[in-house]
Amino acid sequence: MTRIVPLRTGWDPAAGGAEAYPADLPAEWRLSYFANAHWGALVPSAIWRRTALDQLRAWVADTPPRFRFFLDLDRDLDRGDPQGPLDSVCNALGDRLGGVVAPRSVLLALADASLPRLLRVPPDGVGPDPLPGVGSAWDVPAPLIRDLRGARAWVEDRAGALDTQPPDQTHGPGLAPPLAVLLGECRLEDLGRWQTMLELMGLA
Repeated sequence: MTRIVPLRTGWDPAAGGAEAYPADLPAEWRLSYFANAHWGALVPSAIWRRTALDQLRAWVADTPPRFRFFLDLDRDLDRGDPQGPLDSVCNALGDRLGGVVAPRSVLLALADASLPRLLRVPPDGVGPDPLPGVGSAWDVPAPLIRDLRGARAWVEDRAGALDTQPPDQTHGPGLAPPLAVLLGECRLEDLGRWQTMLELMGLA
């Protein structure tokens, strides 16, 4: 059975969304608060590229073992260094790295094929041409983020097609590549509702 993780972009509140956190919660505690309620986050390229390695290790220390960081690789890798800072960031996150999310051209340029990788699929995409050992990360159409009835059918369409693919041994015996749905900077309430929906669908 397919297992899917819903991902919000970052853990800082979107504009006007500060009420998602307790008013007296220090900003530096937001990650811990977020990670205790959710399963993972998509970290924007602009954030993980400029975050010190010691801070990345602090992220790991501040989150529960089940939580995963997914790195958004939304532009070409640095020309002088095919992996740019990616190698050191992945090493700092260790087994908390959920995967690298990128378009096809960037994934094909990655030197380390052992990294968990997810092919980013636009909202109108149904199923990308598969890459061996690569999962999928579907951008959720904006209207479906709050419309769980429509979201359920949308997820079923994609999960059903992927369940017909054999497991890829890159991720261990009997384990399929990672799968995610990307919710952008949605409300934390909506992220929680997606987690509950996927649990009820048996896809979490």
